[in-house]
Amino acid sequence: MDLIALEPTTEALMFVEVKLRKSCGTGSAVESLSARTQARLVALAEVHAAEHPELPVDLSVDLVAIDLGSDGSITSLEHVRNAV
Repeated sequence: MDLIALEPTTEALMFVEVKLRKSCGTGSAVESLSARTQARLVALAEVHAAEHPELPVDLSVDLVAIDLGSDGSITSLEHVRNAV
């Protein structure tokens, strides 16, 4: 889990995983979110929510996926809401 933030318009608690991939033929950053990682993110979000009942009850687990070109420039930046 890379970020925990409050979504200002819905007041939902956002748990954000950031994936960065360089151009190397192993797939895009969006494709790199494995089932194991998804399960871990959900478990972490649930534990955090249980430990902090003062925070909003609406939760989302999001993905920020960043792909880089061979020169290091950003070729794709995507925020996937409720990725899990």
